[in-house]
Amino acid sequence: MRRRGYAETGVHEVLGAASAPKGSLYHHFPGGKEELAAATIEAAGRVVGERIEEAFAAGEDMAATVRWFARLLARNLERSGYRDGCPVATVALEESSESEPIHEACAGAFLAWREAIADRLREDGLDPEQATRTAVLLLSAFEGALIMARVLRDPSPLHQVADELARGLPGDGNGGWR
Repeated sequence: MRRRGYAETGVHEVLGAASAPKGSLYHHFPGGKEELAAATIEAAGRVVGERIEEAFAAGEDMAATVRWFARLLARNLERSGYRDGCPVATVALEESSESEPIHEACAGAFLAWREAIADRLREDGLDPEQATRTAVLLLSAFEGALIMARVLRDPSPLHQVADELARGLPGDGNGGWR
């Protein structure tokens, strides 16, 4: 689903990749493909959340953390041959307005990421409202850069966005755009 989206990912394809019989899908996911997609997005959201926390655990300032995250995203894109972008965005754009379970899973992932980033920004001294707005900016910029990098098959949009964002974050030393 990350590569091809919800509509282009068939249940038989998923079962084949998992080497699982059809009955096990409906045993574990009685809601079928829609429930499986929502669970997949939730799991992917947790993994990305763990990468965000891993970046913060390194103890570097936010400017350095933003650049670290850009390098991680670029490596992941390059390793996948530019097939794997954000594990939530592909399905979110396609299905979040059509399916409430998928919408909730996508919204939950984005909100969790936003809050993790905003929490760190509050720790760095930003007031709560500014921390939330800055977290939204960071996520939105990276999502856009990830799409551009994937389409162009070039990681430079990720690095360019990280460099521009880092100029306004705690730790960059220039007072930034806040």
